[in-house]
Amino acid sequence: MAEEIPKQTTPEQETTAPTGKKKKEKGKSFLETMREIDAKEQQQEEAREAAMQAQLAEANDVLEVDSIAERRRQGLILETIGEVKQMFSSIIPAQMAVSSKAMSYLSRYLASGKKIGRS
Repeated sequence: MAEEIPKQTTPEQETTAPTGKKKKEKGKSFLETMREIDAKEQQQEEAREAAMQAQLAEANDVLEVDSIAERRRQGLILETIGEVKQMFSSIIPAQMAVSSKAMSYLSRYLASGKKIGRS
């Protein structure tokens, strides 16, 4: 009795039935599809929540008067009032479209990095 050697098949042959017709490949189950939809909806809800929090933080930054931050943005290094001296960093803080607090809420959803490459 000779042992039968299993035939090696290619992926194309595996999906073809002996009659020559292609088998239907199984797709995702209904439950898997619903889980994916729920996950996307959850991500959208989290992004919407972050955008609302960023709006509130930006409005707060506009309405709140922060004299030190404003003076730093103007480039002030040393302020003397009577005998009291206040020294600020000589580096002007980065100017962005939104406040730093609002950016902290949005940073998860934004790409702000710069890439350097050759063309």
